[in-house]
Amino acid sequence: SGPLDGAGRRTVYLSIYRNFLNPMLLSFDMPNPFGPKGRRGTSNVPAQALALLNDPFVLDQAGYWANHETSSPSLAQRERIAAMLERATGQIPNAPDLDRLERFLTAQTSGYQGNSARAWTDLAHVVFNTKDFLYIR
Repeated sequence: SGPLDGAGRRTVYLSIYRNFLNPMLLSFDMPNPFGPKGRRGTSNVPAQALALLNDPFVLDQAGYWANHETSSPSLAQRERIAAMLERATGQIPNAPDLDRLERFLTAQTSGYQGNSARAWTDLAHVVFNTKDFLYIR
């Protein structure tokens, strides 16, 4: 089936195999690749939310993003959270959102017995599942 992310390529460059269509892309209205398609359909179904919660690609990308964001020790925790939210949504986060995410990160870190890498991965996964990330305002 190949690597989850197509060896780092954008979706438009992925190989398509008739017997193995990408389940995540199918849940997000991937058009039938075996013929022309004039207009793509759109939907908002529970399978899309479940894909963002459980798909291995999304979980791997959350870990990758968290690792990238925490690799530079120059930012404080709150500033790092604010930078992640701004990158993900294109908006400067407000104080209540930052407070909530900072509490979440603290709780996750203590729940993982101090493993902050897993806590940051969970935070990135949460950001991927926010409405501001999913929908353009």
